[in-house]
Amino acid sequence: MPLQDRWPLLKTMEAFHHQRCLGDFTWTRATAYPSKLGWKYDPSKRATSSTFEFGYKDLEGFSKAVESVFPVKRLVRGHDHVENGFEVPSAYKGIPVLTINGFGFHYIDGSVVKYRPKLALGVKVEGQLPRVEEVTYLPEEHAGVYPPKEQSSSG
Repeated sequence: MPLQDRWPLLKTMEAFHHQRCLGDFTWTRATAYPSKLGWKYDPSKRATSSTFEFGYKDLEGFSKAVESVFPVKRLVRGHDHVENGFEVPSAYKGIPVLTINGFGFHYIDGSVVKYRPKLALGVKVEGQLPRVEEVTYLPEEHAGVYPPKEQSSSG
């Protein structure tokens, strides 16, 4: 979601195509916690993708700021690595949010190699968040998607 300093500029659909806006949509992460409004862009923090987060208060503020361009009724996101492959944070009551990334992130050790053996797929439901279907797959079908990193030897 674009950070608050971009909101006044989002008066046309073309404004959403700005590189900063697209970067914010891609890299700013949803959080289940109600964050304080006011995240501003800081290029030194953008170097790490997950530095900026938004909460339901930010989403409500964003939706009010852009309502003349399009009404925000729900938000479907990808990219965040959520443990079950999908997440619907309960804090987002006014505007529901679904984060879906297909494979579940192994929360305990932070592994992208130990994904659970189910894919989370979103299925369109008119006027609502997508319904999530879980599809089982065989580990060998996943091999090569995230190949193990080679150990570097120092010496």
